[in-house]
Amino acid sequence: MSGLDSRSHDMNDTDCAYVSAARPEGIQTWGNLVTSLAMLITRRWRRKAMVYVERDAQGRLLRVEQQPFEGAEHMAVESEELQNWLKVKEEVKARLDSLHSSDLELVRVLEDVVIVLVDRGVIQYTDLPAAAREKLDQRAVARADLEGLNTILREAGE
Repeated sequence: MSGLDSRSHDMNDTDCAYVSAARPEGIQTWGNLVTSLAMLITRRWRRKAMVYVERDAQGRLLRVEQQPFEGAEHMAVESEELQNWLKVKEEVKARLDSLHSSDLELVRVLEDVVIVLVDRGVIQYTDLPAAAREKLDQRAVARADLEGLNTILREAGE
């Protein structure tokens, strides 16, 4: 089962819906969890939509699952506590995404800093660890290849 999944099941005259968000890889799909919960809330069996949750020693939500698990309690999908927990998870995801994006930008900045330091003679390229040199070389080759492809595309478009 994926980290986030929503399903509805008809069980005689009892309808149930569950949403899973416990697996670490689910951090990338919290938006899907919120969307799934919103869809569950608006369905005809709204008052019966439930999830299984785990709490920490202070009573805070730790885990939300589609299927029952040992020590789980069930909670209504539309509960304010669950909605607040999801909002916090969304905020965490947004901040992690922002950090990830800035990390990618910072890599390019660090490459440029290394080039400036080497060009000015502050450090020798060979002073860098072999693994760092290898990664910098790989990125330089990839960037040169990309520039070459861009040039070919521009020339083909003329």
